[in-house]
Amino acid sequence: MATAGTNITSIAKPGIGTTTGPQWATDLNTSLDAVDGHDHSTNKGVRITPAGININADLEYNQNSATELKNVIFDSSVTAATTSYSVYQASGNLYWRNGSGTAVQITTGSSVNAGAGSISGMTSTDAGVTYSDGSKTFNFFTDSGNGDYGKMAHADLLLFKYTNDNSGDTDYVTIAANAGVSGSSGTIYVPSENGTFLTTATSYAGAIAIATSSGNSNIDLTPHGTGEVNISKVDIDAGTIDSTAINSSAIGASSHSTGKFTTCDATTDFTIGGTVITDGNIADTGTLALVPVDGCTIALGSDAGDDFNVDSGKLVVEGDTGRVGIGTASPTQMVDLQASAPILRIGSYSTTNATNGSLDFFKSDNGSLGTQTQTDDGDRLGTINFLGTDTTGSAESGSMITCYQTGTAGSAGIPTDLRFYTSTVSTPRIERLQIDSEGIVSIAAGGDLETSTTGKIKQKGSAFQSHITASLALGY
Repeated sequence: MATAGTNITSIAKPGIGTTTGPQWATDLNTSLDAVDGHDHSTNKGVRITPAGININADLEYNQNSATELKNVIFDSSVTAATTSYSVYQASGNLYWRNGSGTAVQITTGSSVNAGAGSISGMTSTDAGVTYSDGSKTFNFFTDSGNGDYGKMAHADLLLFKYTNDNSGDTDYVTIAANAGVSGSSGTIYVPSENGTFLTTATSYAGAIAIATSSGNSNIDLTPHGTGEVNISKVDIDAGTIDSTAINSSAIGASSHSTGKFTTCDATTDFTIGGTVITDGNIADTGTLALVPVDGCTIALGSDAGDDFNVDSGKLVVEGDTGRVGIGTASPTQMVDLQASAPILRIGSYSTTNATNGSLDFFKSDNGSLGTQTQTDDGDRLGTINFLGTDTTGSAESGSMITCYQTGTAGSAGIPTDLRFYTSTVSTPRIERLQIDSEGIVSIAAGGDLETSTTGKIKQKGSAFQSHITASLALGY
């Protein structure tokens, strides 16, 4: 009779000397079948120890998982794997061979690899990155809720323009921070950082050019709330300022006390309120209105030629001399009026009898303008000169009327006389007649008082001779 004598429960061991032939054969066949179906599972024989296993080729798992592994230990002496979708080590670092056969390095020494194509510094943080395929946008976050946006920092930040044809790889804008700049002077800030959005405030700063990429597109600068767009200097090169009101129709400020439009430097024509400014001169028709609030000043340069010139010499104020020319661009006196028949009219329009036009000559014995100091005996207070042109082409005096002070100035009047001069061909400005402060008329020596044959000299009061040898003849 057979007995079970092994840990393979289905094996029947024939009894020695007791099991007859047919039963012995049956037990033998049963045992062979049990050995043939043995798979070393529970209660199916003795487990194979690691010493009894020698795997000398690749082990196929037939798309099954290797589970409950304690460790995966790589042999440092083997050659790196070349099979796609494999994990291996090479030179002490961990690699992943992706589906394209590219080796992706996962570690560098004792750290996670921070080379190209990887993100470092995210261990034990809530930082993350999301990508939207619809808008082709990467969003960087610093919190677990993806609500706080993170910064992007690099020496040069390349902002690529997306194109569908994959040909725009070099179509980008560069925002560069110069490596030679220390501190914040080479930084471009965004709002909420420090309030400055765009600046070139460095020792080698260049111009900031803002332009649209397509035709007829606007550049809008709109401040928030009551804020203002402040521009300290504007250079409008071959452009125009349209009819839109600027700050209550004033360029510079809403009042003259807080802002100025300081310079119009025209090399080509431009227009202000219908008036064409042509190469520095006001021409054409229209009105250029200066409406001062606290006064209006036109500042001229101090060099020759720095003049205020209206219509090619109709009115000129010289910047270097202060002379005013009317009808001439080259005045020779403080006020120079030139025309073929110039007339200076001083008009008075009043119903008051004592109100009239006046031509005043004034003198002060002081060299400072605006300071009045008492004049002295002998001071000439004013002159009216009648000029002609002599044979040399120079202006020459013909006749002249002067006023001289003839005594100490009083509190209510200045004693003066009027002197009348005429010229001969050879001798200019000979005094001919004088009216003194008492009203006495004197004729210079050698002069005669003569009337026409029908003229009369009327006397009211006494007549007298001033010299014994002179004669006085009265009669008609």
